[in-house]
Amino acid sequence: HGSGAEHLIGVRYVDGKWVFDCGSWPEIPNPEFEFTPTSTDVLVYYVDFADGSNSRSLQGENSILYGIQMGYHFGDFHFYPNMWNGRRNDGEVAMRGSFFVPQ
Repeated sequence: HGSGAEHLIGVRYVDGKWVFDCGSWPEIPNPEFEFTPTSTDVLVYYVDFADGSNSRSLQGENSILYGIQMGYHFGDFHFYPNMWNGRRNDGEVAMRGSFFVPQ
């Protein structure tokens, strides 16, 4: 998306590995890509895809989830579940903000 964040992606932990989804692009038959977390990776928002009503900001949380820092100290993020590009879109999360301070 042209106005998307340069350093934020949605990730999932599946079958013992972290993956990110680059979207539903027809030129990419399998859009999920595996990655290895680094010490600077931070999870800033949590979504339980089995229960779409269970999603939350991770501001103020401080733990490790499968090798990635889960939570951040503070920031100016605002999250909008089930929204994307100004419209309702179930399963997506829109966000606005410009900074966060890691734990």
